[in-house]
Amino acid sequence: MVTFLLAFAFEWFSTSNRPSIFITAAGCIIIAILVAWTIITGWETGEKSSWLSAKRLVSHFWLHVLPRHEEGSAD
Repeated sequence: MVTFLLAFAFEWFSTSNRPSIFITAAGCIIIAILVAWTIITGWETGEKSSWLSAKRLVSHFWLHVLPRHEEGSAD
């Protein structure tokens, strides 16, 4: 499925019209996000969720890494 979309992307981006390239790129990004979401959801098994681990990673970064960075920049 991904190679099929990739083959069409080569055709879509062969044009030199800038607005159509930006619109096509936005559509391709949305499709890529949805494909990645489908793959991640398919890999999830049991009670462990990749969204929970991503949430923990973001909260760790937000609570521990950013305050250290802000303390270092105050010097």
